[in-house]
Amino acid sequence: MAFFFRLASAVVALGLSLFATPDRTSAHTIFVRPESSPAENTFASLSDAIKALPEIRSKLTTGEAITLELAPGIHRISEPILLSASNSGSPGRPLIIRGAPDGSSRLLGSLITSSRPAVPSDTPYIHMPEGTRLVTLPKQPIEFYKTRRSTYTKVASSGLEVFQGDHRLTFARWPRHGFSEDISVDAGGASPIVKLPPEQTKQLSLESTMWISGYWARDWAYESVPVMRFDSSSQTFVADRLQTPLQTRNRFRFFIENILSALNSPGQMVLHAPDQLFFIPFGGEKSDVSVSIAKHVFVLEGAKNIRIERLQLGQTLGEAIRIIGSSDIEVRECSIKGTGTWGAVVSASARVSFDGCVISETAEGGISLDGGNRRTLARSGNFVRNSVVVHFGLENPAYRPGIQLQGVGNTVVGSLIAHGPHSGITISGNDNNIESNELSDLLTQTDDAGAIYMGRDWTMRGNLITGNFFHDILPNSKKTAVGVYLDDQFSGTTIDRNVFYQVNLPILLGGGRDNKISRNLFLAPTKAAILADNRGMTWQRSMVPSELEKKLVAMPFQSETWRARYPSLAAITTEQKGEPGGNEIRSNAVAGGALNRFLGDETERLVNLSENQDGLALPDEIRAKSARETVSRFLSLHPDVSKTLALPALPKRLE
Repeated sequence: MAFFFRLASAVVALGLSLFATPDRTSAHTIFVRPESSPAENTFASLSDAIKALPEIRSKLTTGEAITLELAPGIHRISEPILLSASNSGSPGRPLIIRGAPDGSSRLLGSLITSSRPAVPSDTPYIHMPEGTRLVTLPKQPIEFYKTRRSTYTKVASSGLEVFQGDHRLTFARWPRHGFSEDISVDAGGASPIVKLPPEQTKQLSLESTMWISGYWARDWAYESVPVMRFDSSSQTFVADRLQTPLQTRNRFRFFIENILSALNSPGQMVLHAPDQLFFIPFGGEKSDVSVSIAKHVFVLEGAKNIRIERLQLGQTLGEAIRIIGSSDIEVRECSIKGTGTWGAVVSASARVSFDGCVISETAEGGISLDGGNRRTLARSGNFVRNSVVVHFGLENPAYRPGIQLQGVGNTVVGSLIAHGPHSGITISGNDNNIESNELSDLLTQTDDAGAIYMGRDWTMRGNLITGNFFHDILPNSKKTAVGVYLDDQFSGTTIDRNVFYQVNLPILLGGGRDNKISRNLFLAPTKAAILADNRGMTWQRSMVPSELEKKLVAMPFQSETWRARYPSLAAITTEQKGEPGGNEIRSNAVAGGALNRFLGDETERLVNLSENQDGLALPDEIRAKSARETVSRFLSLHPDVSKTLALPALPKRLE
């Protein structure tokens, strides 16, 4: 699998040691070679090969599968590759679409556009630094624009994605990194009026394509909006109407982007007009750029028995892979890099798996899995396995997780989720499993958030979080950065045999019921290892009848299936609703911090605490080691703790 080591290194500087199951299916191989002459079993494009599948199948013996193999190098597309029931495989004989054995086959949804040096007359009011280049964007096949992004708005497609070689270009911004809070906002009218410091105002007053981006309402509610005009009389900027339903704050973390006056570093760009793009190229790279024009690489709708493997996908305006109403789909040993929304989205589908894949540099989330039936509790059987999901949420950072699970019976196992501004995994549904994964360097930009997050529903039960390794998640920060966040009375979750090292607040039990927290190891938490409260009895009392009970009665929780699966939910009484009863904190161990903290007068009485170990030492010389070495060394010094917790081996190192 040497090709995959090279692939992972090129994508995210990660080494991934994965071994595929040998393919013993008898297959008829069709080759896709863009530069080749017409020949039997050879096509110039993957689209042509897909269109020819019915005729090809008609000439094959019964039971023979078809493999479409792409030649090494770049294959560019302008329209998605469509797969449906008409060109699917069959059980035991999947349609296989694969890259070359060396892993170098790339399917990109972009076209090459040339550039020229920018000259003073291009921007007469603002000086361009030396080396700036200008791209005249094509007027066809699409119109380019900067995309509005918001926590509260779903983006179906980006308006502009640009790459120089393998590098993604980003909008020029001030400050270059991080945020400023030197802002005053009047949101009393339809459009926010923004006042900035005099020096900034003078510099920015000449900008005609300026955007203001940041956390306007909450530190987990992001939005980017264009500035409509500059009011010279009041020296203020008038922004477009916000999409967030929350009250805008007068002061918040923000940055200014798409401004020519901030264009000063390689890899930055400014969309100055619908067809004018200024950028500063990376050194050592060709000055031509790739501009995305295809929304997706693959769209599977109503498809079955298809395997996509050994391909590099990306440079799309939307997600690289979109799967709708399909089943028995495998994506193996692929990389997805540089997408305008998510890396891959799966909806209303069953038995879809991503195995040994690398997903990185996505504008929004990484992978979204949706399947199963909540009313019948039928499982989807969808998987993310042995994969790497990193550097996601680049353009829309909040509530665009590395992996999103929706529905019933989705699983994430043996994977690395890291380097993200907000949550690594979010869960909305029942009986989803998060097992033997590594989560680190998450929640880097937001507050009041969880590396694994779920919230505000009594009925989304049966979720299992076990054998995971959480580490280096905002240690020593004053923020509420949580390892596993059971928010707003979320209930019926099992958190068992996980390791938390240098996690700000490892577990937050936010007023829910029937959660089991057992045999976890907490090392050097900044706050207490477990924070529990009774918010349903206090400040969220009104939410019980107004929202949570409505969600309860919307589900058949008294049906035979639900009563068998969640007996405590079926037996809940009126008096118990809103109380954090039935929670167990048992046989956990903590070193270098406190085990628990309870908020609310009734919380401690309602939570069952038993057989936990706290007050254990964590010597400073251990903390100086890596996260894995620290855990291993601690357990060797405390064999009794190791025996009591019966922890599984730490997830295999993927980074």
